[in-house]
Amino acid sequence: MTSGALVVRRGEVGGRIVDVVIVGGQILRIGADLEAPVGARVVDARGGAVLTGLVDHHIHLFATAAADQSVDVSGGDGLARIGRESGGGWLRVIGAATELSRSDLDAHAPERPVRVQHRSGALWTLNSAAIAELDRAASDPSNVGGLSPLERRTGQLWRADERLRAMVPTADPPDVAALGRRLAARGVTTVVDATPTMSEQSLALLRDQLPQRVVALGTDAGPAPRKVVLGDHALPSLADLVATFDAVHRAGRGVALHCVTRESLVLAVVALKTAGALTGDRVEHAAVCDDAMASDLAELGVVVVTQPSLVHRRGDDYLSDCDLADRPLLWRHRGLLDAGVRVALSSDAPYGDPDPWRTVWAAATRLTTGGAVLGEEESVAPIVALEAMQTHPLDPGGAPRRLLEGDVADLCVLDRPLAAAVEDPLSVVVRCTVAHGEVAFME
Repeated sequence: MTSGALVVRRGEVGGRIVDVVIVGGQILRIGADLEAPVGARVVDARGGAVLTGLVDHHIHLFATAAADQSVDVSGGDGLARIGRESGGGWLRVIGAATELSRSDLDAHAPERPVRVQHRSGALWTLNSAAIAELDRAASDPSNVGGLSPLERRTGQLWRADERLRAMVPTADPPDVAALGRRLAARGVTTVVDATPTMSEQSLALLRDQLPQRVVALGTDAGPAPRKVVLGDHALPSLADLVATFDAVHRAGRGVALHCVTRESLVLAVVALKTAGALTGDRVEHAAVCDDAMASDLAELGVVVVTQPSLVHRRGDDYLSDCDLADRPLLWRHRGLLDAGVRVALSSDAPYGDPDPWRTVWAAATRLTTGGAVLGEEESVAPIVALEAMQTHPLDPGGAPRRLLEGDVADLCVLDRPLAAAVEDPLSVVVRCTVAHGEVAFME
């Protein structure tokens, strides 16, 4: 559309019913009863809200695309599903509730190569057939990586997504273009990929296949913060973490700190106090955060990027497995805002729900799949949640972006006014999405 024109008629912008004229991918005018350029495509919003495009501030794009081609063992059958899968090639499995070993998988699938991902996304486990396949492939000079003796013995590979993409043959690569269309149909125009390691080739592929703007935390260079994983299974030393922060900060980048446990967040805060915080520093998840930690994060000026849909997906497990004292501290939102911490929202898909409107709903209701409420005091108004997905990808938790004349067109058109959309986020229908000057979705 960068060479054409689009007119959105009778859309609600800032509480007013106006037209939005887009020419050459840029918002030319916003106002009432505007003249349409000759040959322009016209969308009648019929009073529906016209919003800036939504931003998913933390998503794993390749993993989300691949999830549709994977066997999910998060249900009641568990690993028993693996043995019932037909075929003889590699089997990709997701949703394991426990940390598995090589022998656990061999008991269900001794013959075909199988890799199983823990539901946290941090751990892949291979069976013996898979290890044998990779050992054979490691003699090929084109193969990247290979397995260490410990990985070969246990079958466990931690934080190995990029390695496995290079090592494991795939007959059907993840359809990231289909994921892009799916996200555009829900109004998402920008995605921040949070995979810990991202090659330039992988990033180029994503940018080529997706209509969304792609920002990556896992690249060695770039304007975005650098992903630093404080592994739940093996925390780094304070000295090593401070040295890492210093190096990233000297390169002019913030750090994006994966912190799921209380211990990892405490270590991250101490390291930031020692190294000094930089604008752009952010904490991913902050899944367990008490008031003292919230106060420290506010003082440091660190943004928290959290995922409300995990309250819905895993809330029942949290209620049954977590210590009673920790429950009020799980996946906080209102408490962080009250402490002065800036908060941005995201999906963490495929581990959370990639639909941004489900994120808005989950942030407001805090409902688990079983119908319980986890941390009712942490709920926020739906409009607060929505605006936390309208901030600039390099300023998460900042002011929500607004539609302005002269800006590149980056917007979505809803089927209803804004007030009705936030009243019932789950039923929202997106009628049109323009991502960075190009029509990405049209109902």
